[in-house]
Amino acid sequence: MINTIKFHIIPQLFQGSLIGVYLGLIYINFSDKILNIQDLSLAELGSFSGGVFAPIAVFLLIVQHRTQHKELLKSKNKEIKREEIKTKLAQPLFEFKSCYLNDVEDITTGKCHIHFAFEIENHLADATEVFIRIKNLEAGINQNDGKVKKIFRGDCCHLHIVLDQYSVVDNFDIEMTYYDSLREFRTSKHTFIRDTEYFETNYGSHQHIEIYSYDMKEN
Repeated sequence: MINTIKFHIIPQLFQGSLIGVYLGLIYINFSDKILNIQDLSLAELGSFSGGVFAPIAVFLLIVQHRTQHKELLKSKNKEIKREEIKTKLAQPLFEFKSCYLNDVEDITTGKCHIHFAFEIENHLADATEVFIRIKNLEAGINQNDGKVKKIFRGDCCHLHIVLDQYSVVDNFDIEMTYYDSLREFRTSKHTFIRDTEYFETNYGSHQHIEIYSYDMKEN
């Protein structure tokens, strides 16, 4: 509160001091006219008054313009901050859970395929028209799940994508495109690293499944 008062009072005191110094100089240089102002004609009085007060009027006009400019900038900055907060609150917050790459071999046919399974939970604003793509260009993986989703706040989606390429990779990227709650188009990218300490293998009557766990890397 005190700093705010100082911010407003100090410039006003400075402006008043400048005007006071100016009027003092006018008095020193034109004291004879001021002391005998009643002897001046109306034309001389008008000319003298105009010459004295015109610079003060120009000075106050400049001060007013600068003040209005500062207030306009302050108002614009507040509006920008409001828009930034509004945009931030409109963004979803995705959490990836239980990310696994399953290497599945059909024992009866000898055919193998890989599918990726994971969960996405949204903790904040709604996301619509969500499109998910898995990438690892070195391994030739560039595949989407073929579905457009809505992931609202509090939703938890279970995704299962069968990969065309038969390869277990050490890392991959998940690229998501979606519209936030303000209907602005957004893109997010998440990198996943294979947990080399985790490996599980299961044998069923017809399948041999090797399971690889992945953890999201903090970018």
